[in-house]
Amino acid sequence: MTMGEMFRFGNIIIRVWSNDHNPPHVEAYWPSMKNSEAHAKFELENLNCIECDGFSTRDIRKIQVELRKRHEKLGKDGGKFMARRRLVTEIKT
Repeated sequence: MTMGEMFRFGNIIIRVWSNDHNPPHVEAYWPSMKNSEAHAKFELENLNCIECDGFSTRDIRKIQVELRKRHEKLGKDGGKFMARRRLVTEIKT
C-alpha cells in the first residue's frame, strides 16, 4: 500500500492510500510545528467525516467544502479510485 498526495489547500494535505480498507475514503492531515498532527478521514461516497483527531468542527467543514469542489473528479466508485494509483496523479492536475 502506498499513500499519494491528492492536493493541498492552506496547510492541509489530502491523501489516499491505494488498496486501503473499506469504506473508500480520503485522509486529511495538518502537519503542525509540534510533535503531533491533526488527522481526519472522509468517506468518498458522501464526504462524511468518519474519524477525527485534532481538527475543529470548523476545520472539518472547510475540508468538506474543498472535497466537494473536487468530488466529481474523485468519481462515484471510490473503490476503483483507491485501487488505481494513476488517478491520484490525475486529481493533482
